Amino acid sequence: MSHRRFALAHDAENTVSRQWLLPGERLLYVSTRTDVLVEMPRRNRDGKFKSPLILRILKWTFLFPILLWLIMEAGDFGTGGKKRPATVVAFGPDPRCLASGHLAPGVKRNRGFWVLTDRRFAYLQADPTGDVDIAPEEPVDVKTAIANLRNKIPVSNAAPSLPPEPVRLTPVFEYSHGQFSTQGVVARELPRSYRPRTARYQRVLLPDGSGVDLLYAIDDPERSGR
Repeated sequence: MSHRRFALAHDAENTVSRQWLLPGERLLYVSTRTDVLVEMPRRNRDGKFKSPLILRILKWTFLFPILLWLIMEAGDFGTGGKKRPATVVAFGPDPRCLASGHLAPGVKRNRGFWVLTDRRFAYLQADPTGDVDIAPEEPVDVKTAIANLRNKIPVSNAAPSLPPEPVRLTPVFEYSHGQFSTQGVVARELPRSYRPRTARYQRVLLPDGSGVDLLYAIDDPERSGR
């Protein structure tokens, strides 16, 4: 029997409920995209350690023409080409703080997602199990592919009626009640590459003072009429 690839948007919540929740535990949040904005010293926004200045200059000198061509091919100009607010913002005073746990070597970030319950906070990785037949996917046009890449949205174009590939949830890190605290909803201003630039997040603080903001609502003046 054919399967489709595991997709966070469609499968994460159900898989967490079946495999990971404890009896009586209540699910509060599951991230459905893999995009994470990192705000930590000496790390880029995608979590990588910053290169020396001269290497960054050389990299952009070679990459800029390629990026410009891709943008022109996709027809993304002006504000239409900006990212939507990040699903998660990981922040902390140190590049190796607890909130950077999802950046550890060996973690498959394209298969990882954040989970908050009334008892635990964790970053889980969905690893395929067994050898199953994965149905072929339809090709995606250039504009859609670039938009998905920008927003880090894994999209499966296989028939949605197919069952997802079986996966095993592995905690990359997990904190129990008393080891983390929720701070309610906070408003956060995002970098200029995001549109809109303001969004509200549910804040989770970890023992070392670092934290993770989980997207709660997007403050979009165009949609709200403000």
